[in-house]
Amino acid sequence: MLRNLPRTMTRDMLFELFCDQGLGDRLDFLYVPTNFEGDDNFGYGFVNLKTFQDAENCRSQLQDFGDWPTPWDQTCKVLSGDTCQGLEACARTHAATAEDV
Repeated sequence: MLRNLPRTMTRDMLFELFCDQGLGDRLDFLYVPTNFEGDDNFGYGFVNLKTFQDAENCRSQLQDFGDWPTPWDQTCKVLSGDTCQGLEACARTHAATAEDV
């Protein structure tokens, strides 16, 4: 889970950020819940990376990241998913709006 995402960041913008960080091809799940009344997100997103090492690389690259493509004064916090690990678990948990990368 990624916290403190800029509220105007879209799923596509977050995917582009992962690509810029060299992690785009290591993702197999990316979901940014959106408030449809205002088109902003809720400030967090869910990702799944293909291997444990990919997840560790994500953590080291994005923990305290703040060079957002849109104005935002908070830094990213990367949290481990203790209840939802792996592509299938993520897809089941977020089935209503999940999209594979």
